[in-house]
Amino acid sequence: LVFNKIDLFKKKIKLFELKNYFEEYKGGDNFEEAKNFIENEFLKRNKYNKERIRTYYISAIDDNDMNDFYNKLLNEYIEKNLKNIVKL
Repeated sequence: LVFNKIDLFKKKIKLFELKNYFEEYKGGDNFEEAKNFIENEFLKRNKYNKERIRTYYISAIDDNDMNDFYNKLLNEYIEKNLKNIVKL
């Protein structure tokens, strides 16, 4: 699960109240509360194994974010495949 444009979300959460879209949201304009709420809403509606879902918050125009994102994906892929190799 990739949340892109997180930099814009940080600004928008200050301008537009999330509770206008989700009545049950109680976190005000707090970025951490808002992003956690949205992630949890997604996971609640998800019909797949929640342990298979990884969440990333990025800004695709930020080179550091993108490098970190790709490195995390690569590391997770390598780790998963190493575990599969060891099982053989």
